[in-house]
Amino acid sequence: MHHVRTNILITNFSNKNSNPEITRISNQVYNIHRCLFLNKKSNTVSLRVDVAKGRDVNRKIARISPEAMEQLNVTSGDYVEVSSQKNSIILQVLRGYPEDAGKGIIRLDGITRKILGVSVGDFVEVSRAEVEPAKKITLAVLPMETMLGFQFNPLTRGYLDPEYVKQELLHKPLSRGETVAVNIGIGNIIELLVYNTEPSGRVYVDENTIIELIPADHKMIERIARL
Repeated sequence: MHHVRTNILITNFSNKNSNPEITRISNQVYNIHRCLFLNKKSNTVSLRVDVAKGRDVNRKIARISPEAMEQLNVTSGDYVEVSSQKNSIILQVLRGYPEDAGKGIIRLDGITRKILGVSVGDFVEVSRAEVEPAKKITLAVLPMETMLGFQFNPLTRGYLDPEYVKQELLHKPLSRGETVAVNIGIGNIIELLVYNTEPSGRVYVDENTIIELIPADHKMIERIARL
C-alpha cells in the first residue's frame, strides 16, 4: 500500500471569484490556525542579563518583558527558574520596565548574578517554576563584622525578630543551602543561610510559614556548602 503525503497550505481566501461558502470556511480555518500559532507557549526562553535597578536589589526578583512573560505563561508574582551553565535559582518574576520592552533582557541584582556565575551581557535560560508554601523554614544567621573588624552575631544581640524576617521574606522563594539578605535598617544587611525547609525542595514564605532563627557556626556553613 502506498501512503500519500498531503501538504495543506492554510491561506486566507479573499479572491472575488471564490465560492462564498468556501471562502467563509477557509477564513475560519485560517483564523483558528493563526490564533493557535500566536498563542503557542514556550517552556523556556533565553534572555540577556542586565543590571537590576536599585529598588529591586536584595528582593529575589527577576524583571522580564511582557512578551517573555506571555511566552512562559506567567504573571507578576509567579515564580521562574533562572539557569546558567554553572547554577540555577528560583526567583519571583515581575513585569519589566516599559523601556525594556522588546530588548530580550532579564534584570538581576548582583547577588543573583554571583550565584549564577554570570555577568551583564551573558545569556540565561528562564522557565516557569512550581513552588509550594513552606510550613517551616530554619534560617541560620551569619556573623556580621563591625567597622573595627570585630565579628558578632546579630541574633545573639537581639537585633532580629522571626516575625520581622518573615515579613521581609514574604512570598519570596527559598531553597536549602542558599543565602538571602535582609535589611534591618539604616543600610545594614544581614545574611541568612537557609538551613532547612519543610517541606524540602522549592518553597516560598507565606503568612502561615513558621520562621526559626538559629546562630550559624563555621561547621554548619561548611556542611551546607557540601550539599
